[in-house]
Amino acid sequence: PVGNLGIPEIMVILVIVLLVFGPEKLPDMARQLGKGMSEIRRVQATLRADVTGVLGIDEDDDEPVEPFHPPRPETLSSPAVPRERAVPRVSAPSRFRVPPRPDVST
Repeated sequence: PVGNLGIPEIMVILVIVLLVFGPEKLPDMARQLGKGMSEIRRVQATLRADVTGVLGIDEDDDEPVEPFHPPRPETLSSPAVPRERAVPRVSAPSRFRVPPRPDVST
């Protein structure tokens, strides 16, 4: 099957195309479709060659690429510098301080 299309769906599409365009236009349409597909493949190959040339990628390189391993959680939870020393406390100027909320628990 092509994508999500099975044989019955493809047959229905072909019958509809045959009924809409007729047997006279079908060979010409198939020829144009073939030319279009070959043009798409040619442009794709040219684009791939340009991109690999610019990026310096060697397509014949059979050397496997090292997989990415994310850092383990234990390495993330223990910083090299304690937080208290890494970020110094800075108090805001008095004009920007928010007054404390009144205690309304009574």
